[in-house]
Amino acid sequence: GRRLRHDSTLAATRTSSRLRVFSHLIVQSADPGGADVLSVTDSIALGTDDRHQQALSAQLQRALAGQSMRLRLLHDGATRLAAGAEAAGEPSNVLPLSPSTLPPGPVRVGDRWHGTLPVPPGGPFGPGADGTLEATYRLDSLTGGGRTAWISLRGGFEPGGGSASGGGRRVTGTVTGAVRLDRRRGWLTDSRFTIVMHSRLPADPATGSAMDFEMRITQHLYAMDKRPGGG
Repeated sequence: GRRLRHDSTLAATRTSSRLRVFSHLIVQSADPGGADVLSVTDSIALGTDDRHQQALSAQLQRALAGQSMRLRLLHDGATRLAAGAEAAGEPSNVLPLSPSTLPPGPVRVGDRWHGTLPVPPGGPFGPGADGTLEATYRLDSLTGGGRTAWISLRGGFEPGGGSASGGGRRVTGTVTGAVRLDRRRGWLTDSRFTIVMHSRLPADPATGSAMDFEMRITQHLYAMDKRPGGG
């Protein structure tokens, strides 16, 4: 889900919105470099105390529900838009985000490694929030006779040039989450993580008041087995 919150040091009211997007992934093909998958948006739920946003809720649900996009799942666990998907106008604002997940080599329980995710200007975090998500992963445990690996992640957002120069807007962020990996299949079967972005606009000379914004993106991805005879 995605939650937006806007606070003003001058105003006495607070506007809070939460957008939850439910989707699933279908594997279409695989090769040594990764897999091509289809992400399908099942449903949209928007809750807000803003009257204007309430009026847009039904419109948003109709626009996004049932939307699909083609993704490329790389061998290191990262997800990206598939080749040609951006040019085709597929809705990147609900793009599943994932830094590279798997280590570059063998690891033991307790070992750590790093992964990154480039965030382009105008991406899912809004204008001016370009940079890189940098996460540290840890292999927490192995279960099922070593078949299932449990991995945790924690990191932050490193702003790029656009974030530093976007009208004085300051952007920071954190990322936390967990991943379940089926080692026998070589596949991520469950991934949950939360990205929290904070930004501050400089004080308005007329009012002396700065504006703080928070965006929270909570993402849950899971694998679905193709049913026999399902096409």
